[in-house]
Formats: sequence, C-alpha cells, structure tokens
Amino acid sequence: MLDCTQHVEFIRHIQRLLSSAKADRITDADAIRLCEFAVLLCGDSFTSARWCIDEKMVAFKVRHHAPLVKDRTCDLLEFAGTLLLCLAGGRLVNVTTSSGGKVYAYLRYEHPSDKTEDQRVRLNRILLDAPQDMAVGFVTRKAFRDYRRSNLNLRKPIKGMEEPKLGREAAIILARTLYEANHREGLSHVLSADAYETLLRETFNAADRCHGDVVRGDAAKTPSD
Repeated sequence: MLDCTQHVEFIRHIQRLLSSAKADRITDADAIRLCEFAVLLCGDSFTSARWCIDEKMVAFKVRHHAPLVKDRTCDLLEFAGTLLLCLAGGRLVNVTTSSGGKVYAYLRYEHPSDKTEDQRVRLNRILLDAPQDMAVGFVTRKAFRDYRRSNLNLRKPIKGMEEPKLGREAAIILARTLYEANHREGLSHVLSADAYETLLRETFNAADRCHGDVVRGDAAKTPSD
C-alpha cells in the first residue's frame, strides 16, 4: 500500500499539470513524472508506463485478464484522468472478445469485484465522452492499440449490433463511489470525495480543451447500460 505522502505528491502533480496545461507549458519532465506514478500508485492495473518524447504520448501496458505484450498509447491528460480513476480503487483491464471468427481487444475501466454491466466502462468512451446514442471507433482500424484522440471518433451504432452506452459520466460516478469506500486515512484534509470528483472532472475537461472539444459538464448525468 502506498503511503499518504506519495498519494499527496501525485495529487499535487495533477494540479500542477492542469495549471501548466492552461498556459501550454507542460514539460517532458512533468510527463515523465506522471508516468512514474502509474506503477507506484496503480500497480494493480499497470505494469509499465513511459513518456515517448518524440511522439508526445504515453505508452503503457495493463495487467489484467489478457496481460498486454504490446504497448497501448494515450494522450497525456487523458492518461492523467485514467490514473485518477484507478486511484479510487477501480482498475483498467484488457478484455478480449470475438466476432466473425476474429479476436478483438479493448481496454475497460471497471469495479474490482462487481461484475455487473453498469460497473464496466470502455476506456475509449470515457476519453471521448461519448453520448449514449453514439458509438466510438478507431480512425485507423488496424491501429486499435492507439487511444489518442486523433485516432478515436464518434460514429453511429451499427444496426443489429449491441453497442455499449456507458461513458465518462458513469466512470466518474463509479470512481467517486469507490473513492468513498476506499478513502485512504490521512487524505481527507487534502482531497475529500467532492474534491476528488472535481479534480477528476477538471482533468478530463482540460483534456477536452486541449483537443478543441466541447466540455459537456453536467449535460448528461443519467447513465444507462
């Protein structure tokens, strides 16, 4: 179990990242330090995370179900938001499924023990803040390991296919519930449940702004599975 000092350092680092993002001054050192927190804080989910300086992206591997051999990639602030989700006690997993004789893999944020459908949210839907009536696809279909915004797009659901509907709001609700249940002793003076939820929303909203996306805010707070 990580001690309180390291938790506080991580929280402060996220806050600094958000401040730097407003002025477009996030440094490579900031990004490298964020990646270091992935295994330290969220070792139940991540086996590795590194900052790719040339491509300005995070490359990471997750642990669960079918452990990843090859890296997945993600934008920096989206990765920060994902770490905050996992900080609460949820975990990021790699899931495989088959369709038409082909095997597909995707990343999912989920409750560590509750396996009901409303406790599982696909990462690409969280990152893109996908509305319930839209599906999320990869711009380059063969680049399914690339979770950067430039490779994700909204699309209409495929007729006859059961598409997931949960998105960012459901993930935030789940994360807050887990945070309240798993609240680390000694952190209450730094990050209450309300403050945790606020920081989580601010992080994803900052990521939206970096990509020129409209921040949804409180527009849709009624998740369904």
